[in-house]
Amino acid sequence: MQTNPSFVNPAHLEQPIWLVWVEGGEAVGPVSAHQLALGIRAGQVPADASVQRAGEVFWSGILDEPVVIAALKSL
Repeated sequence: MQTNPSFVNPAHLEQPIWLVWVEGGEAVGPVSAHQLALGIRAGQVPADASVQRAGEVFWSGILDEPVVIAALKSL
């Protein structure tokens, strides 16, 4: 279920619930949306990376997740 970034609970930005994967590598995590945002800003996490909530089956584009966008906006 997608969430509007303007309605994301700030506490959710700090929860380490995300796995991040870049093609050719192994999944890393769990990390928080805030950590993902810092990695994107620092150039350590590419914009084409995929993320998955820990325990879920499907992966999505990192910039398709409203909580990651909210974390980027909070920096």
